[in-house]
Parts: sequence; C-alpha cells; structure tokens
Amino acid sequence: MRDEVAAFPVAYITGNIENGFTNHVTLGMTLRDYFAGQALAGLLATTVDWSEKYDKETANKVVSKMSYDLAEAMLVEREREKEKKDDRN
Repeated sequence: MRDEVAAFPVAYITGNIENGFTNHVTLGMTLRDYFAGQALAGLLATTVDWSEKYDKETANKVVSKMSYDLAEAMLVEREREKEKKDDRN
C-alpha cells in the first residue's frame, strides 16, 4: 500500500558500552501525509476565501479532502514515473 511509505524514516542507537546498545527505527509520517500537508499549505496560501464558499466545518472538510486527493494523485503519478523508469532499464 502506498500509504505505508515513510516520508522521514530515522534510525538511531541508544545505550552505552556497559549496558549494551539498542537499535531503533521510527518511520515518521507517511509520504501520503507529507504530500497532503504540502497540498494543504498550497491551498491555504491561495487567495480563495473558503469561508465565503462554505461554513467553517464544511470548508475544513472540503480543503482536507482536496489535500488528500492531491496527495493520492501525487502518489499515483510517482508510481507511474517509477514504472516508466523501470521499463527503460
């Protein structure tokens, strides 16, 4: 599933020589969430006054849905680009 791709995975080690070390991995947010956040920032930076078109609750839902729809479209296109690249190799 595309949603499981991590946007900012981090690996780190904790501990010390005396007590031993432990490896950790945190995945951070998903790439889908990262793309949605970027889309949200872009949508909110426009001159569109969402509150003129919708009541506050509806505006929040519309903009949030648009953000995730755009994120999903970016993930689909990203996959297409990978497939094209794989076909060339």
